[in-house]
Parts: sequence; C-alpha cells; structure tokens
Amino acid sequence: VAEKSLVEESVAVVRTLLADVGKCLGAIGESRSKGDAFNVFRLCKVDHYENAHSRIIAEFLNPRGTHGIGDVFLRLFLRQPVIADYLKRQGFPEDDGFHGWETMESAMVVAEEAFPEGRCDIAIHWRGWCIVIENKIYAADQARQLERYAKAVRRTGEKPIIHYLTLGRHPAGADSAGDVE
Repeated sequence: VAEKSLVEESVAVVRTLLADVGKCLGAIGESRSKGDAFNVFRLCKVDHYENAHSRIIAEFLNPRGTHGIGDVFLRLFLRQPVIADYLKRQGFPEDDGFHGWETMESAMVVAEEAFPEGRCDIAIHWRGWCIVIENKIYAADQARQLERYAKAVRRTGEKPIIHYLTLGRHPAGADSAGDVE
C-alpha cells in the first residue's frame, strides 16, 4: 500500500510538472506569434552597439530613408501611446488629419547630431520642434546629459522633446535628466 501511494504521488508530481511545462510552452508560442522574440539587432550581431542602433532607428524614422515608404515609421513611432501622451503634454501638434502630421515628410532626421553641449543619438527636426532620442543600451548616463540637449535645442530656437530609450525601460537618472521630463 505504501508503494502504491508513493507511485500515485510521483505520478501527481509528474502531471503537475508536465502541466507547468505545457503552460510555459504555450506562453513561448504566444510570445513568438506576437514577434516578441524577434530582434533585428541581434540577428545582425549589432545588439550591443549603441551607434548601430541609433543609425538603424534613425533610418527607419527618416521620411526620406532608403526604405522608400515615406513617413510611415515616424508616424507609427509618434502614435505609440506613451509617446503620444508625452507629446501632447509638451504641446506638440496633434495628428488631427488636417493640420497635424500630414506634412511629416518634411521632417529631418539626423543620427549622431552634434551640439556644443554633446552629441545626441537621434534628432528629429520638424516645424520648430526637435525630438531628441537618447538611446541607452549599456552606457551610463552622463552628468546633465538630457538637460544639456534640451538647452542646446532651445538655443537653436526649436522646442525640445527628449525621449530616453533603454533596453529595460528604466528612466534616466536624476543627474542626467535635471529638470527635463
């Protein structure tokens, strides 16, 4: 009788284990079907090169990029909820279909743009605005980095919007951001 109960207990443990494995495999399959595992940077073996990331992202966002589909990627980027909400809070023109982003084709996208205050990873200039994307992969924040970029953009007469892009979605350090949201 003791052996039978030990066998039944073992079978129950194996069943639980198999059920858990099944759940994990289901989650992996669901993730793959959504494209979560796809990483073009890893495929190209440049996943740890920040400058390569910046150049690739800038090329996609550039309305005159070699992809040949105009401002589609730039509009999709700006319509991401977290970005759209931030743009709205900053007073960036909304995409109302009439006076909003129909002219995004005129946006100028620059990778590695140099200012006297430093070199930002990506700058998008459009209608008196400059969206700066600071792309952080493994590098540490620099002192007052985002604050310096905002100041440099204001000095040109454009209105700055600063985006901090990281692998882990962590915010910029207080020393880097300064008074920049």
